[in-house]
Amino acid sequence: MRASDAPLDHGTGRPPILPESTFFRWVLVPLILLAAGALGGVADALVSQLLIEEYGEFAKECGRIGGGIGLGIGFSLALTGGRRLFIVLSPVVGVSSYLAVVTASSPLDGSFRIPELGKVLSDPFATRLVAVATPVLTLAHLLHATSSRIQRSAVRSIAWFGSLGAFSGSVFWWYGPPYSSHEGISVEFAVGLINGAVYGLGQLGGTCIKGLLQRRHRGSPNQHRSQKRRQ
Repeated sequence: MRASDAPLDHGTGRPPILPESTFFRWVLVPLILLAAGALGGVADALVSQLLIEEYGEFAKECGRIGGGIGLGIGFSLALTGGRRLFIVLSPVVGVSSYLAVVTASSPLDGSFRIPELGKVLSDPFATRLVAVATPVLTLAHLLHATSSRIQRSAVRSIAWFGSLGAFSGSVFWWYGPPYSSHEGISVEFAVGLINGAVYGLGQLGGTCIKGLLQRRHRGSPNQHRSQKRRQ
């Protein structure tokens, strides 16, 4: 089945960003992007350790933060359904997903822990990183999915996700992590931009996996039957 044969979204006039399957939209894609985000977060810590010999010991925490952002992107895509207006909700979705990942992974530290909601606004990871990166990278996914095949060439896709990934972490790295004394333009800020680009490329990997599964879903017998019923 060709992409052009896919049913059009009535709101956008294009093939839908995600299939109509509830499981695919609300479970599978968020989990794919969560995994891509967690791997991207760990990769960021390792890159920092390699370049400036710092933050390697925070790989687990970086994985949690990256996974929370990825989960937030997945749920934001499901919520927007390709309508960019709803992207204004993604900072809240991203922070909620970040808190959920932190809570679910807390037993890895030896005890189950629920973050205090009252401290969220004072958490720089939530306010300067997650709340900024989630809408920026959700927009990256939306624009990439709705662009033409020529615009989605490998080089342009890498440049697109890499540049927006770098931008998504720029606010956080401008002020620096809470355990850092650096602020403004510095070597650490430059490394932070590289980390953001690496994270963005991880999201590109996630969207490639999503696209492969989406094509398989569109060509499945169940999808054909549901299209016939709608017709």
